[in-house]
Amino acid sequence: MDGKEPFERLREAREKAGFERATHAASALGMKTSSYLAHENGQNKFRYEHAVKYAKKFKVKPEWLMSGEGDGPSVYVTEYNSDSGMSFGEAGPFGVPADGIPEIDLFAGMGGGGLATDVVTTVNGQQIAAEAVSDYWRVPAGFLAAIRMKTNQVVAIPVKGDSNEPTIRSTDIVFIDVKHKHPSPDGFYALADLFGEIIVKRITRITQISDPEPKFEIRSDNPNHPTRIEMGEDLRIMGRVVFRMTAI
Repeated sequence: MDGKEPFERLREAREKAGFERATHAASALGMKTSSYLAHENGQNKFRYEHAVKYAKKFKVKPEWLMSGEGDGPSVYVTEYNSDSGMSFGEAGPFGVPADGIPEIDLFAGMGGGGLATDVVTTVNGQQIAAEAVSDYWRVPAGFLAAIRMKTNQVVAIPVKGDSNEPTIRSTDIVFIDVKHKHPSPDGFYALADLFGEIIVKRITRITQISDPEPKFEIRSDNPNHPTRIEMGEDLRIMGRVVFRMTAI
């Protein structure tokens, strides 16, 4: 027993499941916002049948929600659910802690191609199919705060291939801000290529800001790899590269 009230555990489960706002959770649950809020703020007590519904969505035990019995929430990475937009569960062979950054088991393009993966953009950022998560990283909270990031906004991708060498090397890990989906400012972004696979490329705007149909140059830092031009509306951006880990 943890000494908390059921509504406090409900709020904790919702937050650690990646729903930043109660309104988002209510929408995913198919509930009226007022009904859900009354349960989460303690105005109305929720019954066991409600706990079962919440537990399924937030991936905790209904008994934990009701009485604190057993383990509480531990993961936020999701499996894709086409109905609700997100469905929370164990992340592949690893349970990703709420303060962990999932590492995605796919090639980050870099000229070598990559494994396609199911992704879905939600109100809480981009969630990754559970089977695509191979491991997780823990980064000091102070570092994330310094770059104005939260763990549920970042995914890690191991780099494969030489298309961006020497700037980004084939053994690097790049960390992607999945909420940054507009290609501004210029820089490195993870995006889907023509085959739907995830690649990392340098994106540079080549038209004026006021242009209603902006065009972007998609290129590699390695001059041996081709450059292409795409319209802004055709870009499928997963997120912006915010930092990388490299061997010395």
